[in-house]
Amino acid sequence: MDDREIIKLYNCRSEDALLETEKKYGKLVSFIIGKLIKNQLDVEECTNDTYLGVWFTIPPKTPDNLKAYILKIARNQALKKLREQLAERKYL
Repeated sequence: MDDREIIKLYNCRSEDALLETEKKYGKLVSFIIGKLIKNQLDVEECTNDTYLGVWFTIPPKTPDNLKAYILKIARNQALKKLREQLAERKYL
């Protein structure tokens, strides 16, 4: 499915948008997050948070490059999780 069609699905608030996003970019999102976080459960959590972030931000925003937009959110989610993990280690 084309990125413009996926964005239209997000604008219509169709849950199919999440399915199509996962089909098209799921492996890449998991790979990017997995480069920063080694725990598989944390990778899955960040991946789900990425899709949730895309779901809540697309209707007000319309990205020109959906792939870059999703990967930016994924990277930020992974960095957030990494900071949390480092903070936990610091206080142990």
